[in-house]
Amino acid sequence: MLGNHLSLNSSRNGNISFNNTLEGNQLLNINAGTGAVQFNNTVGKKSPLTGLEITAGKVNANSLNISQSGLRINATLPVELNDTLNINRRGSTTITSSGNISTRKIISEGGVNLTSNGDINNRGGIDTSSTINGGKINLTSNNGAVN
Repeated sequence: MLGNHLSLNSSRNGNISFNNTLEGNQLLNINAGTGAVQFNNTVGKKSPLTGLEITAGKVNANSLNISQSGLRINATLPVELNDTLNINRRGSTTITSSGNISTRKIISEGGVNLTSNGDINNRGGIDTSSTINGGKINLTSNNGAVN
């Protein structure tokens, strides 16, 4: 359980892995340089993170639940989100990758912006609906396909 906003930095471009459930109404900022960031369990199932910001080579995650500050990923290798991404309270999703971006269902009230130099594959749909105004959806693949 995160008690305060937390920043993790890997000064040697090493990998950062989370093997257990990660909970807490806080912002988590992770900088792995060119290393990988791996979430092996659910993030924010009982208590969504306020926001999640990741800079890394590769990013691999299971279920992510985040609130108002949303999700920001900047990766130089593939990004793989293997289960539902749920961003509520008008939070938005921005993922930029030099590699492929692969996702399941994305629910993000504040909008979705995926930009890749490879393929963008979504296997569950994208929902930006809201009781106020739904967010915009922008999918850009500079050298690949959008599926």
